[in-house]
Amino acid sequence: MRVVVIGAGEVGYNIADTLSGEGNDIIIIDREGERLKVVSDSLDVETILGSGSSPRILTKAKLEQSEMVVAVTNSDETNIVDCLIAST
Repeated sequence: MRVVVIGAGEVGYNIADTLSGEGNDIIIIDREGERLKVVSDSLDVETILGSGSSPRILTKAKLEQSEMVVAVTNSDETNIVDCLIAST
């Protein structure tokens, strides 16, 4: 299964770790390059630097080929917008 995780904080990291360990293809999107570096150094996932509410970034993540989107940033409003954009 291909999963896009928006947010590379503690929750996003743990979700990506679990799903990746189950053999899923994971793409993590985050605005913080340092956080993405930590993720890419320790997990077998693809990372993309940018905003999960950007249509350009979601296209780069090949959202249309993904079966699931998980938005777990530190902002509920951002998570809602990310999911709305992803659903369209």
